[in-house]
Amino acid sequence: MKLKSKDRNSVVVYEELADIYYYSSGNDLNAKDFSKFEEILARTSPGVSQGVKFRFIGDMLADRGVNDALTLAILNTIKTHKIPYEILLSNHDVWFLMHFDATSGLNAQMMSDFITKDDAISIKRFYRFLSKTPDLREKFTAIIRTAYLPHLKLLSYSSGQKGVSRLAVYSHAPISFSLPGLRGVAAPDDTLAGLWQFYHQPSTNLPFKPTVENLPGMIDELNAKFQSSLQLGKPPSWKDIELADRGQPLFCFFQLIWQRPGKSGYPFDFEDFRQEYPEITFVHGHDMTSAGLPNVENIDNIFGKGGAENFRSPFESYKIFTVSPPVSP
Repeated sequence: MKLKSKDRNSVVVYEELADIYYYSSGNDLNAKDFSKFEEILARTSPGVSQGVKFRFIGDMLADRGVNDALTLAILNTIKTHKIPYEILLSNHDVWFLMHFDATSGLNAQMMSDFITKDDAISIKRFYRFLSKTPDLREKFTAIIRTAYLPHLKLLSYSSGQKGVSRLAVYSHAPISFSLPGLRGVAAPDDTLAGLWQFYHQPSTNLPFKPTVENLPGMIDELNAKFQSSLQLGKPPSWKDIELADRGQPLFCFFQLIWQRPGKSGYPFDFEDFRQEYPEITFVHGHDMTSAGLPNVENIDNIFGKGGAENFRSPFESYKIFTVSPPVSP
């Protein structure tokens, strides 16, 4: 995004926002600084080309960031500017969703044992901020319902340049994946098959026969059912997802947000992505383990992790994955 004011450039604005962010990492956010943060954001204008879409790989809230209030303010600004964006469901986002009731909204009393560590410090600081600014509770509830929840997805995809068959499939964690059209049968603990079985209804027009050609339609179908459950206030049990084990219906969600290759207890290894999938690039975050494979892009990095000082480094030094021209589903 770019600044509307002619007398100040984007670097100056970024530093102003970073100053508030950095200060709030060692001190509780106060109403005055939050108001200034919003005022700076209000002076921005869309600074992206037409057709560009932001795809956040997850860990937006209840993470190692400074305060969810600041993140939600940024998301609200992106929404206000009508820039298309989506957020992939992640383990940290599930932690946040555990503390947001579909009916009553934000609920500090729902604080769970899952966020007692510093890797979810942003939500703890958020609730401390709300305890001092109760008049903002309704505002944040509205932001969550309009700028956050409607943009959550399980998986995503994009295609490359016209005439190029390569497909990119995005997930927060690296997923277990097989194409029966290529392998013959779905592999055990297949994340996609588990999600399809969880949401499958006899009335669907998309049977579980994934191929490179119909995979986008299947992902659209899964995301539509997931979004419908959110809008109806009947999502999968976030706590049960966190505790799910192999063989249980919600284990596919657990894989989607938690799976780490080569780690004990996770039925996954990067060998799942051998050259039998040359048409697909798999893009994920969550775990920094390198696949060493040409069709796996790991964009996990330390941007914003481990302290606000990581925001002082140029953003260009961190990994992103782009598709040109951008094609959004």
